[in-house]
Amino acid sequence: GLIASIRASKPGLFANEPAFIWFDLQSIVMNRNYLRVIARRL
Repeated sequence: GLIASIRASKPGLFANEPAFIWFDLQSIVMNRNYLRVIARRL
């Protein structure tokens, strides 16, 4: 996700922010559901 790539490029910035990890996981799930909807339309 976006936050994961930011975390990778700036190590330590989100080290003490578990909430950011949670939001990143949520975005991954949302993207997966979005791709599933698109796949149904194809």
